[in-house]
Amino acid sequence: MSVSKRSASTSEPEDDMSDSVSASVRTMSVRSDNDDLSQSEPFDAGHRETDATEVDFHINKHLAIFNAAKSKMHLVQFTKKPDYEDLLGMITKYGLNRNQLVTLFELVVSDKLGAKAYNTLVGHMLPRGTVPEELVIRIFGMVPCREHAPRLVARLLNWVITVYDVLDSRDRIVRLYGVLMHYLDMEGIRSQLCHLLYFMTKRVHVKPYRVSRIYNLIHRVGPARELCGLLQTYKEYIPSIIVPDAAAGTKSKLVFQSPFPSMMDTIVQIRALWDNEVENDQMMMMHKPELDTSNTNERRKKRRKQEKTFTIPSTATSSTNYGSVNIKDMTTLTTLAENIDKLALPDQMASVLNNRMLQHVLICDPRPSTVMRVSGWLSQALSDHTLWQRRTAQTRETFSDLLQKLVSLCQLTNAHLPYVEDFLEHYLKTWNGVDHTDLILELLTYTKPTSYERLYTGFLKPLYRIFCFSDITWKTRLILCYTNWLQNWLTLNWHEHKQRRNDVAESSEANDNGDDVLWPFQGLSFDIDYLRTIQLFIQHVDRVSILGMELEHDHCVFQHATLSFFELVSSMSIHHDIPEIIMPFAPLVYRCFLSTNAMAVSRICGIVYQYKRAFEENEKRDDDWKSHQSEEYLDLFNSFVMDICNSLWLSTLQDGDRFAFSLKQEFMDAFQEICSEYEFPFQSFLSLTWSATFSGYSRRFMKAKEEADAAIRLDEPVTSDALIKLGQDGGLGISYSDYRVAYLDRLHDLGFRGLYSLLQSCMTSLINRRRLTEELSRASD
Repeated sequence: MSVSKRSASTSEPEDDMSDSVSASVRTMSVRSDNDDLSQSEPFDAGHRETDATEVDFHINKHLAIFNAAKSKMHLVQFTKKPDYEDLLGMITKYGLNRNQLVTLFELVVSDKLGAKAYNTLVGHMLPRGTVPEELVIRIFGMVPCREHAPRLVARLLNWVITVYDVLDSRDRIVRLYGVLMHYLDMEGIRSQLCHLLYFMTKRVHVKPYRVSRIYNLIHRVGPARELCGLLQTYKEYIPSIIVPDAAAGTKSKLVFQSPFPSMMDTIVQIRALWDNEVENDQMMMMHKPELDTSNTNERRKKRRKQEKTFTIPSTATSSTNYGSVNIKDMTTLTTLAENIDKLALPDQMASVLNNRMLQHVLICDPRPSTVMRVSGWLSQALSDHTLWQRRTAQTRETFSDLLQKLVSLCQLTNAHLPYVEDFLEHYLKTWNGVDHTDLILELLTYTKPTSYERLYTGFLKPLYRIFCFSDITWKTRLILCYTNWLQNWLTLNWHEHKQRRNDVAESSEANDNGDDVLWPFQGLSFDIDYLRTIQLFIQHVDRVSILGMELEHDHCVFQHATLSFFELVSSMSIHHDIPEIIMPFAPLVYRCFLSTNAMAVSRICGIVYQYKRAFEENEKRDDDWKSHQSEEYLDLFNSFVMDICNSLWLSTLQDGDRFAFSLKQEFMDAFQEICSEYEFPFQSFLSLTWSATFSGYSRRFMKAKEEADAAIRLDEPVTSDALIKLGQDGGLGISYSDYRVAYLDRLHDLGFRGLYSLLQSCMTSLINRRRLTEELSRASD
C-alpha cells in the first residue's frame, strides 16, 4: 500500500473531539521487540513507502502500552508522554483496523480516564473499513446503565451516528428500534436517539402508538426540533400527521445534521488512503437527506422557483381503517392479488404514474371514481403545459418526462385514461410534428376506436397535414404508427362486442358505461359501428400510402412501412377474427408489383396470397360473422391474382381484350416499341427470368448450375429456346419448366416467400407437380 502524505487537519474550536482529530502527525518511533518501548527512534512515514503491516506494527506497539488492562494511574501517566501524542497522530493519519478499533473502544468504556481523555479517544475511533455491529449494540446497552457518565454515552452515540453508514450490518440494530423509542424521555441523549431513529425508520416502524408517544413528549417538553424532525419522518408514511413548527425563530432550519462533520471528513481521507474509494463514495450518500422543518408556505415559495413546473405526487396513504393494507407494503404481484380487496388507495391517485403496483390495481379494478381522480390531475398538468406554461428547455423536459410515464402506463393497460385522448386531440391541432415525436406517435397507438368522423377530424386530418410536408423518415414513422394503432384495435374481441351489443339492444335497461369489458376506461359505445371505423381507417391509410409513394418516388423504406401495414390488414380476417376483408386500392398493388425492388414485389405477392386465404376461409363460414362482398369486389381481387401470376409465370400481359394492370393501349404500344428497340420479348418483360427485378437473380442461379454441371455456358437470358439450344450444344441439359421450378425454389430460399406462396397456390402446373411429388413420396414409403 502506498501511504499518502496528506493528513486530516480539520478543527472546530467549540468541540473537544474536533480538536483531538485535527492533531498533526508527529514523528513515530520504531524499535526492535527487545528494546524498551519507552524509548523512541525517529520514524517518518511521510517520506518513504510503507505497507499495512509496518503501520499496524507501530500502532499496535503503542496500544500495547495504552490499553484497558493497565491501572488507572499508569494510563493517566501515559497520556502525558510523547508516545501518547505519537499514537494519536498515527491514528489520525492512518486510522484503525477492526481489532485496533475494538481495543480503543474497550479503553474508552473502561472508565479509567478523565472526561477530557475519553473525549479525545472517542474522537480518534477512526475506522479504516467497516465497524462491527457488536460495538453499537454495546453502546445501546450503556444507555440505561448509571455506571457510565451521561456525557460519555452521548459522545459515543454521536460517534455511532457518524459511522452509521460504515457498519458491517444493521440487522440486529434495527430490532432495537422500540428500545430506543422507550428512552426518548432521557433529555441528555434525546437528540442522538431521534437522529438514530430517523436513520432506521421504515414503513413497518410507523405505528399510531409511536406517533402518540411523540405527541405526548412534545406536549410535555415543548416542540423540540429533534422530536419534530422524527415526526416529519413519520409524516412521509402518514400524510395526515401535523408537525409543529419547531424551527421558528432559529437561524438554521435543518435538523439531524452530522454531530462531527470534521470526523466524517477525516474518515473519508483515511478510507481513501487505504484504497476504499468505492465505499467512500457510498458513505456520504447512504444517510437520509437532512430534514427541513421550516414553515410550509416558505418552502412552497422557494420550491416554485427551483422545481419543475409540476411534480407527480408521492405514493402516500393516510387511511387508518382497521384491516386495510398500504400499497407500500405490497412487494410482489402475489401479495397484491391476495390483498387487493382491502387495499387502501393513496391520498393522491396521480402517484399511479410512478408506481407499477398501483397501475396493476388500476387495470384490475378500474372504478370510475379512481379513474377520474387520476384523470383530473392529468387534465390540470397537461393543460398547464399546453396552455399556460412558457416553452422553455425545463418545461419541455418536464413535459417529456410526463409523456414517457403515460406511455409506460399505456404499455401495461393498452388503453388511455379518459382525458389523455382529449389532450391528444387538442394538441395535434397545433403540433409541429417535431416536439416529442416518438412519444406522441406511441400515445396515438393506444387511442380507442370511435366514430370515423371524430377520428378523422381530431386525429387523422392534423396528421395528414404534417405528412404532406415531412421528410421520408417522418412519413415512414407515421405509417408504422398507424400499423401499431390498428394492431391494438384488432386485439379486441369484436365478436363478443357484437353479442353484447345485441343483448343491450334487446334489453330494456340502458347501459351508460358502454362496453367496459372490451375497453376498461369509459367503455366503448354500443351506438357506434366500429367495424366501419376500421374499414374507413384502413382506406385512409391506403390513400396516404399511395400519396407517400408518389412523393418519395417509391423509396424502399416507405415501401416497407406500407407493406407492413397491409400484411396486418390481409391477415386480420384469419388471425384476429374480423369479418371484413378490406383490400388495398389497385394503384397501391400495381405500384408495388411494378417496382424494381424485389422486396416490394415479393411482399405484395404475399399480401395477395393472404387475401386469397381470407376469401377461402370466409366462404367456409356459415354464420352471420362473415364478409359479404359484391361480385365486382371479387372480380377486382381476381384481376390482381391473374395479372400478377400471368406476368410472372406465363409471360403474358394480356387476357383476352384486357391488358394486365388495367394499362391502356397507348401505354402498351409505348412499352412494345421500347422492347422492340432492344430486341426484348415484350410479353416477358415482367416475368421471373426477364424482368428488371429478377433477371439478376436468374442469371446468378444459372451460373451456379453451370459451374457445377457444364463446360459450355449460356451467354443470353434464360428462355425455353435458349435452354434447348444449350442442351443441343453440349451444355446444361434442363428444360425450361424444370429450370423455373428450381429457380422458384431458390428464390424461396433467398427469402421471397410471398412470391413463392402465391405462385404455388395459384398456378395449375405447380399445383399438379406438387401433388405428383407427394404421391410419389407416399408410394415410396
